[in-house]
Amino acid sequence: MRCYICDKDADQVDSQRDADLVDCHSCGSYGISRSALSVLHANAYVFNIARTLDWLRQERKAGQARPMIHSQSGLWD
Repeated sequence: MRCYICDKDADQVDSQRDADLVDCHSCGSYGISRSALSVLHANAYVFNIARTLDWLRQERKAGQARPMIHSQSGLWD
């Protein structure tokens, strides 16, 4: 699969009912909710990579091993 954030090769660890769990060599481990995926695809949005990577670092520093991106995250342009 392709990473939703950077579009590089990534592994889909699991696909839960409400989210995809992703391991990307560049972005690290994260989850993305189905509602966030719907917003991205419906509006042809792309992630602001720098803003998203910064947000992921902050979330991991706060103790979230696999931060979850939700539709309200606002990490796209």
